Amino acid sequence: KLPAHTLCEMRRTALEELVLQLRLLELGDDAGEFLQRAPEPPAPEAVVAAVQSLVSIGAMVNTPGLPLTALGFHLAHMPVDSRVGKMLIYGALCRCLAPILSIAACLAHRSPFTRNFNRLKEEQQRRAKAARFGHLNSDHLAVAAVYEEYQVTRTKHGSAGVHKLCDEFGLSSSVLSGMVQLRSRFLRHLVETGFADSCNEDGGKKVNTHKDNLCLIRCALCAGLFPNVVQVQRQGHGRNAKTVLVARQDEKCAVHPSSLNSHRLSEFAANSAWLLYHVKVKTTQIFLQDSTLVGSIPLLLFGGELRLCRDREGIILLSGLRFRTKREGTAVTLKMLRREIDRLLLIKVANPHSDLSGVLTPLLATVIALLQSDSTSASGTWRAPDFG
Repeated sequence: KLPAHTLCEMRRTALEELVLQLRLLELGDDAGEFLQRAPEPPAPEAVVAAVQSLVSIGAMVNTPGLPLTALGFHLAHMPVDSRVGKMLIYGALCRCLAPILSIAACLAHRSPFTRNFNRLKEEQQRRAKAARFGHLNSDHLAVAAVYEEYQVTRTKHGSAGVHKLCDEFGLSSSVLSGMVQLRSRFLRHLVETGFADSCNEDGGKKVNTHKDNLCLIRCALCAGLFPNVVQVQRQGHGRNAKTVLVARQDEKCAVHPSSLNSHRLSEFAANSAWLLYHVKVKTTQIFLQDSTLVGSIPLLLFGGELRLCRDREGIILLSGLRFRTKREGTAVTLKMLRREIDRLLLIKVANPHSDLSGVLTPLLATVIALLQSDSTSASGTWRAPDFG
């Protein structure tokens, strides 16, 4: 039996954006208590989940009153999903905004890659997709690459060229067209908050200095998708060894067959490789619908709360995940870099039009040098990554 009427929006959508607005306006110390005054208040569990999500991405501090961080202040001024908003901000800070705009548009809408009812045609499209984008080890980076190719094709060859491109890789032209509109909308929000200079040319040259640096793009993805991450582990020995994906609480996952990474797990560096994901679904087993391979360093730089394990030497804790380091100074270096990024966000709170170039240029040079110092810990593969 169908319900008599549709539930109000507050009861059927995520509440992160609403909670951010309440904290920005300082409407009470407890968001849940304030929302209970609404004619049809949301479930208390939904409010708690929203608060926990915002704390986990660093938008709120888990102390009495749940104050906003500098990141939370900026997200409260961007009417987008909080994770997408964080990814956009870090994409601008990492000077790789153009590909991040495309990825954010995909996450906010849906992937341009589609299924084909013709099995033979679908297999041809899957192979073409793997041949062109498989080396990226990322469904998200593949979206950014195919969007760029779509724009070039549309400019040079018009609708006929777009149709051919879509037929070759199994793309939806309507989704790609929708991504154009979403990218413009996201870029407008970034300009309004001072993180981009222009609504044209993907935000200007300044925020796209490193748009071809795949490692920095992965870092921005870490900022937006963490804590949605699983570890690539190798279990067993010799011929019986197999690669498994392990999430929190030892939950076993698998890469969805439609993902670029579904046939590449053997190439990943066991125990040093991690897969970021946006959507996780459960059918016959738990599948990661989309994924991006990263190493340990991007997670430690742009992931969750970082602290040293006091009872065990050489262990760094990242929101409950354990990482081993040979030197205690490594954690101190990582915390100093993260503190500097937080300081830049705070500067933008005081003055949205502040030019951060003088600080960002040496900071990003340090991050790139750190990523280059250990290619496996940077990329999650045994081969050297592409630093652009």
